[in-house]
Amino acid sequence: MELEYQPVDLEPFLNSVIETSQIFVKDKTVKLVLQIDNELPEIQADPIRLQQICNNLLSNAAKFTDEGSITLRAVAENGSIHISVTDTGMGISDDKLDLIFERFRQADQSSTRKAGGTGLGLDITRRLVHMHGGEINVESEVGVGSTFSFTIPVEPAGYDDDVLE
Repeated sequence: MELEYQPVDLEPFLNSVIETSQIFVKDKTVKLVLQIDNELPEIQADPIRLQQICNNLLSNAAKFTDEGSITLRAVAENGSIHISVTDTGMGISDDKLDLIFERFRQADQSSTRKAGGTGLGLDITRRLVHMHGGEINVESEVGVGSTFSFTIPVEPAGYDDDVLE
């Protein structure tokens, strides 16, 4: 798979992501919140794959959050964009954090039975973030919630605007 880089204006892009993600929480008392920097730069990214990354993280947050909130945040940092999804869900124990990005692995079989899934979503998400030249990580506390965050460069390494025009 190759990425098809295009200019992405993050404010309308992330607003659209939040709007389409309302379906994930439609039957729950969960509020979706968007917090973005006032002046996010336009980035060069594959908008379809970037949406796939965001949708997967929001969908996972919704699966494991029955009440409270899910917050999508975006800030510019040192030539990169840092995007995070923070939920007030069940959280993940420390001993499971390294496993969740592995293919066909899930944090807990009991939560799998409740929420479903194949164990592929976070593996695919991690691969897509890496293809954009970024990194993904997670912080979590059982009973408090989780934050999945990724950083991708505003312009990919070796990107030459003149070559793409």
